[in-house]
Amino acid sequence: MKFLQIDLGAWSPWGKFVRQRREIYELLQAEIDERPRVGERRKGMREFEDKRANPKKQGDDILSLMLSARDEEGEPMNDDQLKESLIHLLIVGHETTATALTWAFYWLEKSPEAKEKLLQEIDSLGENPDPIKLSQAPYLTAFCQETLRLYPISANSFARIANQDIEIMGRKFEAGTSFIINIYATHHREDLYPNSKQFKPERFLERQYSRYEFLPFGGGARLCLGYALNTWTKLILYSEFCFLFPVACSRIDSCQFNFVYLLSNARNEISPSCDRC
Repeated sequence: MKFLQIDLGAWSPWGKFVRQRREIYELLQAEIDERPRVGERRKGMREFEDKRANPKKQGDDILSLMLSARDEEGEPMNDDQLKESLIHLLIVGHETTATALTWAFYWLEKSPEAKEKLLQEIDSLGENPDPIKLSQAPYLTAFCQETLRLYPISANSFARIANQDIEIMGRKFEAGTSFIINIYATHHREDLYPNSKQFKPERFLERQYSRYEFLPFGGGARLCLGYALNTWTKLILYSEFCFLFPVACSRIDSCQFNFVYLLSNARNEISPSCDRC
């Protein structure tokens, strides 16, 4: 609301927000400024090499990948785009990952057979498995996908706007029409997912779904920016918590969970408790 966006100094709500945002942007800008150019002195002259023009010389972290990204016209992202994208990943990605993990904990206990298969697969990778191997573990990936299918982070996608007249399934739409995809409804279509209310990771091992059938991060070329990072993070956390988080509740369907995390530096245990069990 515009009438609340008044900077009356650091003590005012909007003023505090503006200053905190500026501080964060300055930190991100400093990080960006360290990346694009490296130089060395030669005969009193300072020569710079633009890493943005040499993607092979970038690192393999998220910012480096963004610096090496190019759009349809071959142009890199500018500093403002980089900062907005980093903010999006840092802030939005945490809440969505936490929500997905919550449902994963639920299904770990609700589906003992799936939990046993998951534990066996992770255990077969050995102690402290390589993250690359974890990301390629078929049942772990299927478990993650089935959790997101049943409970996508967002029920709907962001609107897509037709840039020209279009016909879909016999219906004509004019240019400028907004389309919003119902992700939850798509994930519960019986023709795509038989017994759609059932938690069944095996369905993702039996069939390869297209990006328009399974779309927890949106569909098309402009899907969620944090898709890869979010997926990677969940796979790693799932593999860790399914061992460290032995949920045991006899009333899993009706119980109101109140998890108490007891962290032991010696044994690194995480123990949940329930008000009713």
